[in-house]
Amino acid sequence: MHTVSRLRHGNEWQAYGGQAVGIDLSAPVLERAHWDAVGDGPANVTSQRGDAQVRPFPAPGFDVILSRGGVMFLADHIAAFTHLRNALVPGGRLAILGPQSGGPDSAYARATAALSPYVREPSPAARGMGSLLDPARIRHVLSAAGFTDIDVTPAEAPMTFGANAPDAADFIMATGPPRHNLRHAEPAAVARIRAEVREALTEFGTADGVRIPPGPSGSSPRPEPSALGIAGMTDEFLRHPQSEHMVGALRPRMRSARAPTGTAANRTRDTEEPQMRTLISTAFISLDGVVEAPGGESGYRNAGWTFKETEFLPEAFEIKGREQQEATAMLMGRTSYEAFSPVWPDMEDFADYKLMPKYVVSTTLTEEELVSNWGETTILRSLDDVAALKETEGGPIILHGSASLNQALSDAGLIDRYHLLVFPLLLGAGKRLFSTTDKDTQKLKLVEHEAYANGLQKNVFDVVH
Repeated sequence: MHTVSRLRHGNEWQAYGGQAVGIDLSAPVLERAHWDAVGDGPANVTSQRGDAQVRPFPAPGFDVILSRGGVMFLADHIAAFTHLRNALVPGGRLAILGPQSGGPDSAYARATAALSPYVREPSPAARGMGSLLDPARIRHVLSAAGFTDIDVTPAEAPMTFGANAPDAADFIMATGPPRHNLRHAEPAAVARIRAEVREALTEFGTADGVRIPPGPSGSSPRPEPSALGIAGMTDEFLRHPQSEHMVGALRPRMRSARAPTGTAANRTRDTEEPQMRTLISTAFISLDGVVEAPGGESGYRNAGWTFKETEFLPEAFEIKGREQQEATAMLMGRTSYEAFSPVWPDMEDFADYKLMPKYVVSTTLTEEELVSNWGETTILRSLDDVAALKETEGGPIILHGSASLNQALSDAGLIDRYHLLVFPLLLGAGKRLFSTTDKDTQKLKLVEHEAYANGLQKNVFDVVH
C-alpha cells in the first residue's frame, strides 16, 4: 500500500471524519508523508511502517483500502490481500491500480525511444512490475484471499513524470529498468540517452508538468489498456471526489473487490498462523552446484567464472535489479560481509542495498569491525536469531553470497525461496550452495524460469514447507 501522502492533491486533503491510515515500508516515504501532513493535515490522517504480507491488521474497521502501484511488488500476494481483507469491515471495498504495457506505439514509447535498444520489455512474470497484469491472475489472487464481487476494468489517464523535461528525464532514467540495463554502459552513452529522452519529453510539457497521455502518440485515447492510464488514474481521481463516493466513482475504471458481508470476513482470523518474512537465497551457481568466487575474488581456483567463460547478456540479469527493489533487508555471513563492505557502499549498481538494513550472522564479528558507510547493520549470533528475525515485521530478506550460511539455513528449513542463475559450466572444485548432510527430502516448486541464448538459466524456486 502507499502512504497517506498519496491522498493529497495540492493543499486539499481527502479525509472526512473517521480515520485514514497509510502503510509503507519505505522510511523516506513515510517521513515525506509526515511532513506533508504537518500544519495543513487533519489529525485523523496517519502513516505507519509495515508490510501487508506479514502484518496482521487490527480488528476490522476500515471501509475502503486504496493502493496505487504498491501491490505490484508483493512477493506473496495472497497473504498480503488476506491481511488487507481482514482489515475491512464486512462489505468493505478494495481498489487498486497497477501499470499495463503501453505498447510500442504508445506516447510513452515515443518519449523514451532512445532507451528502447537498451531496456528489454518486461514480461508478465509472477512478481514485480507485471505481477498483476493478467485479469485471471488478479481474480485468482483476490478470490484466494477471500474477496468477492471482483471487477477488473482497464482505465486510462495521463501520467505526470516531472515538473519539466529535465526533471522528468531524471526520473525515468532513475527507475529500475533503465538504471539496471544501463549499469555497464559508458557514461558518455548514458548522458547521450538522457539528453535524447529529455528532448523528446519537451513536447509533453504542460502547465502542470510533463504529462504523457495514454494511447498512440498524437491520437485520442484508445479503449485498450495503457500503462500510463492505470498508473496515473489516482492523480486524476483524488483531485475532486467526496470521500463517500471515492470507490463508487471508480468502480468501472479500477481493479476492485469487496470483502464478504456478514461474519465471513473474520472467519480465518483466529485460525491463521502468523506470516513470517520471506528469506530469499540468491546465487550465481554452476551446473555442478559451485557458488564460490563468482566475481573474481583473489585466491580461488575458478575466480571470476561468471564473466570469464560466459557471454554477457543484460537481459539474463534482470532479476538482480528486481531483487533490490523487492528486498527490505539483506543477510550475509562474516566472510561475505568482509568481501562486500569495502566495495558495495560506493557502487551505484548496489545503491538500493546501501539504504536497507543489513544483518551479519557471525559468532566472532564485533561491532568495532563494522563499516560506518553502509547503513544500519546488526550482528546475529545464531540460526535462532535468524529465525527470530523472520518473525519480525517487514518484507523479504535477501541472502547474498555466504555459502556456508546458505547450507546451514537450508538444512534448518529457514530458506523460503531460491533465485538461481545457473551457468553452463562444470567447475569441479569450490564451495557448493547445498550441503551433503543426510537429511529429509526438501521439495521445491518452480515458480519462474527462463533460458537465455548464452546458456544461462533463471530458476526461481519456492520451498514447500
